[in-house]
Amino acid sequence: MKTMTEAEWDATHDDFKKLWTAERTDWTDWERVRNRYMGKRTVMSDGVLLVEGMGLVITPNPPKSKDDKVYLRDIGRALEKNIYAQTDTSLHWLAVIGEDSIQPVPTKEWYYNDALIQVGVVNGNSEGSLIYVQAQKNRYQPELLVPLFRIKLLCSPMAAFAEAKIVYEFFESQEFMDMVSHT
Repeated sequence: MKTMTEAEWDATHDDFKKLWTAERTDWTDWERVRNRYMGKRTVMSDGVLLVEGMGLVITPNPPKSKDDKVYLRDIGRALEKNIYAQTDTSLHWLAVIGEDSIQPVPTKEWYYNDALIQVGVVNGNSEGSLIYVQAQKNRYQPELLVPLFRIKLLCSPMAAFAEAKIVYEFFESQEFMDMVSHT
């Protein structure tokens, strides 16, 4: 039996986790056992496929304390997941500005609870467009911007504005507020 939290599930690479969506026509008793599999989360662990409810238990995340740090990488993952949930996304990649994405440990923290968020679209040097997300460090000094995320889209700047709206709405969402509310 493997137990993991929602956060551990979210952090697991997509190559090792999936939702079960395949109808099994090769199983003779599929109709009888179908409800045990369909829509359940699965994870590969030590070469074994574990299915939620059958060898895999996913527990809610423990409540956050005031001492817990919120990393930009975690916010970026949630933002990326939110963008990918849209049907017509052209998202190519999302990066935390100033942090190497191959670092095993995130380093940049969220400190900007009273910040105004700015989302801007620019034409990329190569194909596609870039979205920059910045926090205004001080409400009364709009020139003090802190770069947070750079998002590469494989689309024109005009099409990127629709996705920029999705990015902006994420930073106004309850999901985001819940992530940073204790800091």
